[in-house]
Amino acid sequence: MKHTRDRTPREPADARQTVNEGVESLTDAHYWDRTWAGRAIPEPLDSRSRGLNATVPRRWHRFFSQLFRSLEIRAGDRLLEAGCGGSVFLPYFVREHGLAAEGLDNSPEGCELSGAIARRCGFHTPIHFSDVLHPDASLLGRYRAVFSLGLAEHFTPTTSIISALSAFLQPSGWLITVVPNMHGIVGMLQKLVDPAIYDVHVPLSPAELAEAHRSCGLSVLSAQHLMTANFSVVNFSGPGARLRPGIGLRLASWTSKLVWTLERAGIPELPNGWTSPYVVVVAQRTITAGPRGAMQ
Repeated sequence: MKHTRDRTPREPADARQTVNEGVESLTDAHYWDRTWAGRAIPEPLDSRSRGLNATVPRRWHRFFSQLFRSLEIRAGDRLLEAGCGGSVFLPYFVREHGLAAEGLDNSPEGCELSGAIARRCGFHTPIHFSDVLHPDASLLGRYRAVFSLGLAEHFTPTTSIISALSAFLQPSGWLITVVPNMHGIVGMLQKLVDPAIYDVHVPLSPAELAEAHRSCGLSVLSAQHLMTANFSVVNFSGPGARLRPGIGLRLASWTSKLVWTLERAGIPELPNGWTSPYVVVVAQRTITAGPRGAMQ
């Protein structure tokens, strides 16, 4: 695993505070280190399994396969996963789509876990240890696509993180932003199970997340809910959880499998604002004429 530390020159702390006035991250590296520390190395996303337990990986594979085909993202293109701590997606992007996938995270524990997952598959996926708001300058404008899952909802205003993510894109590159659907059952359950975990999330609807992208000058291709159900998105492992993790995870799994079984029996998938686990926005960095005809 390759770690590249952020070497961008830093201004004094008070100057940085002025530059980032009004921008708040609801979590920090210590929060994520506690989240990832001591976790067993998970299996990477495997879209080839056929059982009911592989429903979510297969749905992700279908989503990305259709999306990459429509966006003409091809093997060899560079993709960055921002907030990649503990990611099961990086090896998947390499194996299934032939992408030059890299990750970025500000948690040392998260970076180590991501690297361990990739090594288990025999893939080299560079992991950049860096703050997404203050990245190494060499990473800017480098990627054909930038993907994040469970990152944007931890910042206020949302435009602050969307603007930071778009800076990694090549001209006409694509931003794929996924957040948990905290307006639906997932958010309601999270608030009941562990209010402290709920409080570090900004609930975002497809329309709200899309508007944040437009406000940053991006052209929105789509804004939607994804999948009918996956209640295992709820975090039952926080220190303030009101339900034992094992019980919570089993209940979430059984309920989700009931929905997936009905879908297998012929009931159509129905992504919606109530039961869907994810909100997804796909947007493109647009090129506009700047002063004196320069391109921005």
